[in-house]
Amino acid sequence: MPAWIELKPVGRQVAIYGQVSDAETGLTIQGALVEIVQMPEAFIKWLALRSKQYGTDWDRMSERPDRTRTAADGHFHFLDLPNGKYILKASKASEGTRYGTAQVTATVTRDAQGKIARTAAGIALPPTAIKGQILAAADKSPVVMAKILIDGSPEPVFTDSKGNYLVSGIETSKPPLKRTVNVSVTARGYQPASQKVDLSQGEGKTVNFSLVTVDATPKKGGGKK
Repeated sequence: MPAWIELKPVGRQVAIYGQVSDAETGLTIQGALVEIVQMPEAFIKWLALRSKQYGTDWDRMSERPDRTRTAADGHFHFLDLPNGKYILKASKASEGTRYGTAQVTATVTRDAQGKIARTAAGIALPPTAIKGQILAAADKSPVVMAKILIDGSPEPVFTDSKGNYLVSGIETSKPPLKRTVNVSVTARGYQPASQKVDLSQGEGKTVNFSLVTVDATPKKGGGKK
């Protein structure tokens, strides 16, 4: 009679894990693509064998041993990677030009028993953004609840208690071309102001304003008759 062979499940191990977030707001990003773009030779050869199994479908796969998308909470992970140095690249192509790309380096190691030491690799995607502070020209005090509107952004944002504002995720023209946008500011009791800004994908610009009060507007024809 043939001898019985006991089959044991092979436990998979997380090698690299992390979370993709917005570099300005810290909010997690769902559906970001995370790819291993540099890897040890052993993993390159293993991927080459796997790609032959899938044929032309391989390049279209969003979930592969070297490629994944972030979950609803922004998390991702890669399993059972060989020891060595890896470079991970994150992007969010579905958001057009609202985000740039970012890379991190991670190293995979194992102990004497072959257990992988999990490596954390958080990635912060740079948004296409404009931020700054709006102050009163007279005394440099913050202008609270000033309204900021940027070309192409459907909704305005408002300054906080310190006069700070942030407009994140702005669409630009096709990368890597720049787009010139107009940043306009209005606030009760102050003269409106605006500035032109050149903005590229994944770039953050700081644009500050110093607002003049309406009362400070020079009167025309103020001479004596």
